[in-house]
Amino acid sequence: VLAVWLDGRRMDPEAGGHGGGPMTLRSALLTPDGQIEQATLLDDRVCECCPTSAVRTTDGALVAYRNRSANEIRNIGLIRFDGTQWSDPYLLHDDGWQISGCPVNGPALDADGARVVAAWFTAPNGSPRVQAAFSDDGGQRFGDPVVVDDNRPTGRVDVVLLDDGSALVSWIGQNGDGSALRVRHVQPDGTAGMPRTVAAVSRSRRTGMPRMVRAGDRVYWAWVGEVGDAPQVQMAHAPLDALRQR
Repeated sequence: VLAVWLDGRRMDPEAGGHGGGPMTLRSALLTPDGQIEQATLLDDRVCECCPTSAVRTTDGALVAYRNRSANEIRNIGLIRFDGTQWSDPYLLHDDGWQISGCPVNGPALDADGARVVAAWFTAPNGSPRVQAAFSDDGGQRFGDPVVVDDNRPTGRVDVVLLDDGSALVSWIGQNGDGSALRVRHVQPDGTAGMPRTVAAVSRSRRTGMPRMVRAGDRVYWAWVGEVGDAPQVQMAHAPLDALRQR
């Protein structure tokens, strides 16, 4: 098992907040007999709490995470593992989003062989948007980003790659005067269907990171909802054909 995680061993627990040293990205292999091997520092300065995403590709593993530069540019970083060694980190796209605190808004990946799709939230110059990009070489290079939503989305994305190379992207966005879990069918050439509402949800962080999976001819979502003051895991599902581009 290949494990990749955010690691705070260089942070100062007495400092509080986000100023107590760098969060790092690390990995290790867990063997079938429980041994830990190839413990590796992947990136020595990353965003403190944005979730990571990892997929298996034809060439090995691809990991996406939110990077953090010395001047607080927090682009999405990528790094690949070929089964023996890691590549150097590189950017998915230079969004140029400068923010002094962690946005708690990580990227999402899905893959089928050498085909990969990435989705992420960014907000350079105060302009929030959800984007997606496609790769046909295992994530070594991605095409230009497709804007999935630029109507003040909250983000917290997920993505599912479909058999024809297109993808479904889900996120928390605006729905009239409220917020909702939304989904949109996106093609690698940038064309996209109409955004659809899955369910009304809170934009509060208590909603967590909604997750989306495909099982056969249906798509399922799960997120944290609230009944009164009690959080509950809630679900929704829809036929795949109903979500394709119209």
